[in-house]
Amino acid sequence: MRLWPLLASGIAAVALTTSALAAPPTIGARAYIRVNPATGEVLVQRAAYRRLPMASTTKMMTAIVTRERSDLEDFAVVPRAAAAPGGSSSGLVPGERLRIRTLLTGLMIGSGNDASIALAAHVGGSEARFVQLMNAEAREMGLRNTRFANAHGLDRSGHYSTVRELVMLGERTREDPFLRQVVRRRTATIPGPGGRGTRRLESENDLL
Repeated sequence: MRLWPLLASGIAAVALTTSALAAPPTIGARAYIRVNPATGEVLVQRAAYRRLPMASTTKMMTAIVTRERSDLEDFAVVPRAAAAPGGSSSGLVPGERLRIRTLLTGLMIGSGNDASIALAAHVGGSEARFVQLMNAEAREMGLRNTRFANAHGLDRSGHYSTVRELVMLGERTREDPFLRQVVRRRTATIPGPGGRGTRRLESENDLL
């Protein structure tokens, strides 16, 4: 007898026994969704179309817009405004020049609000103009219940999405080979200020 069918049967039996004995988990989130990535089937959901603040999941759209309008090897200068948002940071220093690939790494692994402002200024000329590009992209993607008011995700009036549309945004992010590779990493290092030393980044994605 092949080992795999036997093993699969055993796992199924354990799963059935466990599910029969254990109470379903309690989920306290105001909204959630679980989707089968292979089929797109929604397995469970709550308030999937409710508009809510989206925090740093905003950075998926920041990355998408950046990838569509810049080259990974381009250089960007970190503006003074990059220090303004506060919150999570990649440790950037105003005035330093970094490649777009480095800033995207700081954005997606370090969840750097400073990196988001640096990318927005480079691609859009200003954060305000970049946000217009983000909202235009959202409309093109059919995200009718998503609106951006900044490039980093800190709460602001008129900045919201739904868990259903965040799934769509996540799928779009994973279509980009570079972004897909970056978000799988738990840690990364980027050059230090002026190219001296390095800065270590740790992912804030608890699923990793």
